[in-house]
Amino acid sequence: MVQKNENPVAFISYTHDSEDHQNQVLEFANKLRSEGIDAVLDQYEESPKEGWPRWMDRQIHNADYVIMICTPIYFKRVMGQEMPGRGLGGIWESNLIYQHLYNEGGVNHKFIPVLFEGISSYNDIPSPLQGATHYVGNTDSGFDKLYWRLRGVSTSAQKPELGKLRPMKEKERKTMFLTSLIDIKTWDDAKWKGCAYLVTHGGSEIPILGLIFENKQAAKVILEQWKDALIHDQSHLDFYEELRIVLVNTNFGEDDDGYFVSIGTNPEGLIKRYKDFGVKVDYKESLFMLISRIHHFMPSADKMPKKMFLSQYHKKNKYALQIGYIEQGKLRLFKDFFLEKTKLEERHISEICGEDDEDIDVAILERYKEYKKS
Repeated sequence: MVQKNENPVAFISYTHDSEDHQNQVLEFANKLRSEGIDAVLDQYEESPKEGWPRWMDRQIHNADYVIMICTPIYFKRVMGQEMPGRGLGGIWESNLIYQHLYNEGGVNHKFIPVLFEGISSYNDIPSPLQGATHYVGNTDSGFDKLYWRLRGVSTSAQKPELGKLRPMKEKERKTMFLTSLIDIKTWDDAKWKGCAYLVTHGGSEIPILGLIFENKQAAKVILEQWKDALIHDQSHLDFYEELRIVLVNTNFGEDDDGYFVSIGTNPEGLIKRYKDFGVKVDYKESLFMLISRIHHFMPSADKMPKKMFLSQYHKKNKYALQIGYIEQGKLRLFKDFFLEKTKLEERHISEICGEDDEDIDVAILERYKEYKKS
């Protein structure tokens, strides 16, 4: 590569297409020389003493660069497509150029294709050099780019220093809360059998919803677990409404009063208690694993107890939850557990849209879809 302060030597290779074209090439060479580029052109020579073939060979060998003025005729002669006996000088130069490329192993730093606007196009560049950068020599911008290329000065964008690799985005970290008011093994052992609805005549007392289990001892364990988790003072209130109880009606027609009860944890109440106890919880950024239990009740001829319970609940806006068991065929309630609640959700099976619903009962939902189709 030529140093910036030297006068680079550029041999101009072209074909004598016409007198106008020769004049353009001469004007181009004169402009290069006027700006310090030692342009070598056959038009500056009358008759070299060693003869034109040796002169061309010497100029190509000694030049820092060889500028190839590409035109349709130049292409034909370089590529060997000219009629025999015509353009011998151009053909001789092309052979020399090919030999230099061959000697360099196809690596090209010396040979520069130049086009003239309005005369030539990219397709006029000889095939071995079509992969090289070319310039439009008779335009201001093209000439300037070529000039600085000959000077060994890059006009490409300044390459910035290599920065640091971007770190991988940290994976979103969420806090998982594993909590539930349902202990799976205990509930399996207790064998939840159903619900009992207790109301007083005239509604003088709050209505009672009893959860009835078959196994007394396991039911007692559930009772103790809920006392520790839900009752925080002597009022027997589910203060944070952490226990979520939902009645889901599944009636498939006017005479069908089927429903199921879903029991689980209310995450909003849980978060409220955590905050009151100084535990910071972001509801949107946390994952909760909550377990619920569902019991399905078939349509019953005696619909009155449930209706009276709901009627009194809606009047008083509260109810009590108790735990019971079956002993010798009779219903018994534990008297040492009385949980007062204000929230009881009522839904219809039609409100449950998909398998991610917390109150989903897949079998019943499928039955309801079939019912709606019919």
